[in-house]
Amino acid sequence: MSNQRTFATSDFYLAALLMANRLRIVELDRSNPRRVRFVFEDSPIRKCLVVEFLNSEATVNAQAFIAAIRHLKRILYAPVENENGDIDTG
Repeated sequence: MSNQRTFATSDFYLAALLMANRLRIVELDRSNPRRVRFVFEDSPIRKCLVVEFLNSEATVNAQAFIAAIRHLKRILYAPVENENGDIDTG
């Protein structure tokens, strides 16, 4: 990543909300083997979305939210190559 500002969360449904609102995911941080962090390009609307999510006030298009959940699951469970080029399965 370059000098771009990012926002990271390990909350799956917050990540889905951000994706459904067209924030771009730039990385999955798998440095902790027990928890993945979703890293997004930061956006001016991100702070508002997070506050609405935490206060149970967020609204989102249902189809966009479902599509975001499916996409996140797909990339979350996809095989990952390690630095040797081998496939990491877990």
